[in-house]
Amino acid sequence: MITNIILIVLIAIVFYLILKSVKDRFQNELCSHKYTKNDKNDCVKECNNLKEPACTPEECTKRCIKSIVCNNKDYESCDFSKCNWSVDRDSCEVPGNTFFLTDEESITFTKNLKMVNIDREQDSKVLNPTKFKTTLTMMRLNGINSFVHIPDFNSKNTMISFFFDFRENTKLNSVPLISTNFWQVNLERDSKSGGFVIVISSSKSGTIAFPRVKYPLEIKSGILYSFGLIINSENKSATVVVYDLINEKNDINDEGLKIENFVYSETPMILIGTDMSRTMFLDGRLADVKITREISNLVTLKRNTFLFSDEDLIALSKGRVINQEVVEVDKEKIPGKVTFVGKKVNTHFVLYWTQPEQGASSIMYYVIILRDKTNKKNYTLLQRSENCEECSYKLSTLEYDTDYEVGVTTINNKGLQPELDYIKLRLESSSGAANNDGINNDFVFANDRIKNKLACNPDGTFTIGKNCDALATERISSNLNNQDYRNILEKISKQRVLDASVDFKISL
Repeated sequence: MITNIILIVLIAIVFYLILKSVKDRFQNELCSHKYTKNDKNDCVKECNNLKEPACTPEECTKRCIKSIVCNNKDYESCDFSKCNWSVDRDSCEVPGNTFFLTDEESITFTKNLKMVNIDREQDSKVLNPTKFKTTLTMMRLNGINSFVHIPDFNSKNTMISFFFDFRENTKLNSVPLISTNFWQVNLERDSKSGGFVIVISSSKSGTIAFPRVKYPLEIKSGILYSFGLIINSENKSATVVVYDLINEKNDINDEGLKIENFVYSETPMILIGTDMSRTMFLDGRLADVKITREISNLVTLKRNTFLFSDEDLIALSKGRVINQEVVEVDKEKIPGKVTFVGKKVNTHFVLYWTQPEQGASSIMYYVIILRDKTNKKNYTLLQRSENCEECSYKLSTLEYDTDYEVGVTTINNKGLQPELDYIKLRLESSSGAANNDGINNDFVFANDRIKNKLACNPDGTFTIGKNCDALATERISSNLNNQDYRNILEKISKQRVLDASVDFKISL
């Protein structure tokens, strides 16, 4: 009997504690107490006297301690390990609990870059640092109270990349590269070689902190490196990739360093070139800093190095192993001529083609040239290669009762394939509604109400027409002038910028 009573009492106590814990947690979630002064006792008293929903006494004390540490501190005295600095409000504040998954959720960090003791007028340009970028504008860090601060980041995931070099100080065995509240990246002297290695570690300590991990590359002073890091909070992992830009044989197939069980992935703010206490500094240079909250991949990091071609990166994203030697030989020539056909599908006109036999792997873009003969206008349309074997392009903005000529050619790093065929087409407004599946709707030539037939020629070209006179492909060696060629290159350049727009770039 007594045993049963004791058991009931114990169950009641446990049940009460569970209810209290749930109630306290719910209550503390609703608690909105904030204190802006520096008197802890006054803060606690004010907090406890609030009407519901109010913090529990324990939560009041905890919040007040944090407030006193951060309140009314200027930038120099703000403790970044415990507080956040708000550029918008120009104040040291208690860190919030809100973290974002995308840049669009909060764009404050994109405009609040803070550079401390960096003279931008002394930036120096590095010529031809990579295969696909002609110059880099370097930002000098002088090793004494000089760093870059990215506040208001508040991210669950992080992608950061930049170029850096450093001057060796024989007195230092550890040099901060990146510091955050939860994780850090340092250049640390290796006891065996005497050189430096990159070490990624947790800023927290204890049994749940992830271990220190070394990147397998010796870092030497005076050499320019590209650094890239991706943190994915969903699978608690991090990926690091570092390239020595002097090494001409950097391997695009390098999978980088993968760190598992990367806890503390949330990142409120980032310091580059100093530690959290701002007592140690990097003596070196930075360039081309890119940072985003968006979930990224290894291909993104490699694109940011400007070491590899677009076609290689596209192939890599599809899981293909790149044979560098074959690609380099293939890129010595412009791609071959494209053979294509077209068909009307519903209200659109679709072009179909296969890769040319020559230089297929080096193709950057397929170039669709559309000539509006009725209105005397020309259009240049671009289709990224993506190594398609059966390629297609949908012309979805053609106007009815308009005469067009359309041709398909290619471009790579060596230039534009000048020889291309044009076919004439015209969509008749009187041709009637499309069939449900659109498959049997042929396009028609000007004023031609009879469905046209496709004939294949011995040389692999095709012709479309209803009689012998029409069965002649219009073979035109490209009459693109220099301005047309420049327009195509300009469009390609703009397309590349759009493709990279997912990576937020900080202009240094």
